[in-house]
Amino acid sequence: MQVDHEEGQKALTHFKMLDRAGNRAALLALWPRTGRTHQLRVHCAEIGCPILGDRKYGGAEALLAAVADSRRLHLHARRLVLPHPSGKGTLELQAEAPSHFKRTVEAFGFSTAGDRA
Repeated sequence: MQVDHEEGQKALTHFKMLDRAGNRAALLALWPRTGRTHQLRVHCAEIGCPILGDRKYGGAEALLAAVADSRRLHLHARRLVLPHPSGKGTLELQAEAPSHFKRTVEAFGFSTAGDRA
């Protein structure tokens, strides 16, 4: 997948920077508004902020030598809200971040206080 301004399908992602470690890393909240394949990975790479561990779209920029788990993809769906299969209401799912993600957030000293969704 790649950005194709001429013939590509539209894809929209809202994002917010939650915290940052200088100019080297940032903790982002991402809200995909369309459902394109690898949308979040492509959008982050396109704005010059590839997802840590995403060698496919971010190349060498997505790896940080100082981060022990930098070769593991640091993309996590913390909360999903979907239309309920019955057609009535919504279905909300929440999940804890994987341990490598938590270790990296802690190592950078990123703030994770409060509900971010």
